[in-house]
Amino acid sequence: MSDIPITEKLLLNAGGWQAMKPARELLKNGRVSEAKYEAPLLSGYVREGAKNYRSGLRIKSAIDVENLCSCWESRSAGKICAHSVAVGLCYLKPPAAVVAVPNGPTMPEAPAGPQFVAADSADAALTTLHMILPPNFAGAWQKGQIMIVVEAEVSRNRTLVSALPKKNTFAVDGADLVLIESLRAVPAIFESGMAILSRDVFLRLLPALQNHPRVTFGKATRATISSAALRPELLVESRGEGSIAVKCNFPPNALLLWNATDAWLLQNNEFVRCGEALPAGSTRLIERPLLLDGDRALPFLAFDLPRLRDAFDVRAGEGVCLPEIATARPVFELRLAGALFSVTGELMCMYGDRAPIKALANAQDQFVFRDPQNVDRVLMRNLDAENAAVARLEQIGFARTDAGGFVLHGQPNVVRFFATDYPRLQRDWKVILTAQVEKWTNEIERVTPKLEIVGSGQNWFEVRYSLTTPGGEVFSNADIQRLLRSGQSQTRLKNGHLAVIDTAGLEDFEQVIRDCDPAQTRPGLYRINRAHAGYVEQTARELGSAVADRREALKKFITGRDAPPDAKTKLGTLAEILREYQLVGFEWLARLAANNLGGILADEMGLGKTVQTLAFLRAHQGLSPALVVCPTSLVTNWENEARKFTPELKTLVLEGADRAARFKSIADVDMVITSYALLRRDIDTLRDINFSTAVLDEAQHIKNPETQNAQAAFALRAKHRFVLTGTPMENSVRDLWSIMNFALPGYLGDRNDFRERYELPIARGSAPNVQRRLSRRLQPFLLRRKKRDVAKDLPEKIEQVVPCSLTSHQRAAYDALLREIQQGLGSSSKNVNAGAQRMKMLTGLLRLRQVCCDLRLVGIDKEETSAKLDLLDELLEEAIDGEHRVLVFSQFVSMLHLIRERLEKLEIPFCYLDGSTKQRQEIVDRFQSDSAIPVFLISLKAGGVGLNLSAADTVIHFDPWWNPAVEAQATDRAHRIGQTRVVTAYKLITRDTVEEKILRLQEKKRAAIDAAIESEEPLMTGLTTEELEELLA
Repeated sequence: MSDIPITEKLLLNAGGWQAMKPARELLKNGRVSEAKYEAPLLSGYVREGAKNYRSGLRIKSAIDVENLCSCWESRSAGKICAHSVAVGLCYLKPPAAVVAVPNGPTMPEAPAGPQFVAADSADAALTTLHMILPPNFAGAWQKGQIMIVVEAEVSRNRTLVSALPKKNTFAVDGADLVLIESLRAVPAIFESGMAILSRDVFLRLLPALQNHPRVTFGKATRATISSAALRPELLVESRGEGSIAVKCNFPPNALLLWNATDAWLLQNNEFVRCGEALPAGSTRLIERPLLLDGDRALPFLAFDLPRLRDAFDVRAGEGVCLPEIATARPVFELRLAGALFSVTGELMCMYGDRAPIKALANAQDQFVFRDPQNVDRVLMRNLDAENAAVARLEQIGFARTDAGGFVLHGQPNVVRFFATDYPRLQRDWKVILTAQVEKWTNEIERVTPKLEIVGSGQNWFEVRYSLTTPGGEVFSNADIQRLLRSGQSQTRLKNGHLAVIDTAGLEDFEQVIRDCDPAQTRPGLYRINRAHAGYVEQTARELGSAVADRREALKKFITGRDAPPDAKTKLGTLAEILREYQLVGFEWLARLAANNLGGILADEMGLGKTVQTLAFLRAHQGLSPALVVCPTSLVTNWENEARKFTPELKTLVLEGADRAARFKSIADVDMVITSYALLRRDIDTLRDINFSTAVLDEAQHIKNPETQNAQAAFALRAKHRFVLTGTPMENSVRDLWSIMNFALPGYLGDRNDFRERYELPIARGSAPNVQRRLSRRLQPFLLRRKKRDVAKDLPEKIEQVVPCSLTSHQRAAYDALLREIQQGLGSSSKNVNAGAQRMKMLTGLLRLRQVCCDLRLVGIDKEETSAKLDLLDELLEEAIDGEHRVLVFSQFVSMLHLIRERLEKLEIPFCYLDGSTKQRQEIVDRFQSDSAIPVFLISLKAGGVGLNLSAADTVIHFDPWWNPAVEAQATDRAHRIGQTRVVTAYKLITRDTVEEKILRLQEKKRAAIDAAIESEEPLMTGLTTEELEELLA
């Protein structure tokens, strides 16, 4: 079959004018890229807001054209969509390699005429432009003919812009410069001063008129073109039997102005754009409701509604429950047939009650279906899981066939597969054998380690290790080595069956035995520490090895003693506060402690590692004191959390130059809190104390075992030892060795041995077996949950105040500045000018808030960093490691500059936006579409409203705003409709400063504040003199 050439006629015949017209708009607006045609496939990308959407056609003949775009329009109408036609047009007429004009297509040059320059230019007559729209605009729009007139005002005289002298230069303001640039697309304006525009051209011109002060209907009625974007309401209603209707709701008495790509609303003489970036094709919803039967409704809800949420406020009608959208977990079934020299396979995927399909068959079919277990959930086909399953078979050695099946050739390969990989596949998939295959596979026996637990003590168990077949034939290590040296991994048994040696499995098991560092009492007999019981058992299970444990000694060590039965009752009311997963974490800690074992609580940030640990310490109160070591920036947070959740615990904080005087009080308290910086200074005293529990928070501070921090931590004496970290492998596997050496000394063996056998192979990136073995080794002592794992227990938004203490230099500067302000205010007698006094107070408050952030904001340059910057480092480090994306807000642009310098030094990618930023949407789109950028720095005033940043799920308010409603709006940049993850917002507050007082004042005046969203002024102007004095007290 010869290649079919692409022509405009072919595209028009395929899609019709209803697709061709919006396709041309898409191309004209620069939304199409990477169009290519490799017969019969046409492919490319169409940009929708911040996303690139893949579209194209499969052209089998001039009349047989298949759409490859899975957009709502193509699925709901069953037609060739505008996206794919636009890709074809782009292939026929590739765009020139020039920088794109942000607001539309490349503009032609204006005809020769006067020059327009910025208003501050010399030797140019000052001019203002006036744009005049039809007085009866609705009638003009209805006809599709909108006449515009542009007049120039020079020296108070207005004339058509075309009447200006052609050789002169005129100075205009910024709004007019933007307007003139856009008018270059309308040459008639400069020739006659007026032009009749089509609807499409007029809508492309509107963005250039946003906030222009001189636009009128006729010459008298002011027209406003708003820079804000209205989010239209999208209502989803039920039509029975699974059918739905989707329609846009707009304010009454509003005129809708729309084309294929844009929509505006005209109401009360104001033009307002609908949606920040409407997905292509969605403007058709404005014209008429979309009616979808059950078969088309589910794909719309799964694929299209999430994209529409970016531009619309979606609301469910009465009796409608918008389903949760999730990715399905297919059940895999491998069907095997053939002979000993060649096996064929068919990998089938089962999705709910749907008919089984071959893996990756018709991959363009992104079907969806109702979850049989939950009618309120819609599940999508999981192509990632199908790809992984296919890759697993290919890694084993299967090759794909043209019919979508698999084949494995060669008797050695087939025998090896059934001896080693087949048992592992059976654990994860359903594997079906034909009767013929089942017959000859019964004659294949696998040589595996057999473990027999022959004895145990209080802290050890004894293992006899042998190599056997299921038929009971025993091989010695010498037998195995002799076979392998001769190049064989298979041999005939006495019963005539074929024995296969799983060399990788044997090597893995030998490494596990070496990890356990056993005492070998006799040949083949090993005495192993109880801590390794879970590791040995899990390895045996993965390798399919038999374990003979008649006395259940191994089982006893694995399950261990349960947490004391009264542990939970000791929590009192705290047990009612803890979420379900937090209770699980508390019980995990208590169970390890009951068995004299330590561990790593590695929940990701925001899940409450601190409160779970406090619950454990509360349940173990009454023994000797516990010690908590954390970064300096978190000492205050631990103190506050203890006061909030466990007020029964007597707490002692070791800080300050006079802390040595408090050492004698340690024995009288339940919990001691100190920092890593002070631990290494005070270790000579602390190492002599027997603590009940030692807890290291943010344990990456001991990741390097040679540092003073790590050496001091290792020297502590405690019955129970736990580590809290959200980044257990922040830099390398080496971190794990150091952390585990504190939690469970000796468990990971000698430092150099661990480096040679784990750290270096994994660092080289080609040791998946080593990585799996390390995961098995850590699994009993590491508990890590992510927000997505416990989402059902979490609210949609978590807000947390994170306190910290000023550094010594900050505290000295703050106290000195406060005294200076108080002295400057002097008497509050009647003779003092009240307005001037109030201004002094507000200025003083501003300077105090700046000191809380960083001394450099008030002109004091110290080498010592600020407390908040240190705390920000901790939060960003954990967030980025947990694959979260973060918005950092500050009201001080100069503070954002300091944070920007910090990120550049740390080589952390980021986006930046403040009031001076041009191309705001371009920067927002970059952050939304590029997951490699983890941080977005934003000025609160510039970016607190109007932005959709749902790609982020973590918000950090570096400094508190007077009005909490403004902070809430900033947080809602991430907590938008369409956000599928829990959003966590942190507010950084310095202790014993004006920031704490601002928080209290916010609560006191919340009712008044809630009524005033737009700025801080209603709160500021509403403060009494007494309240200002209280803030400065």
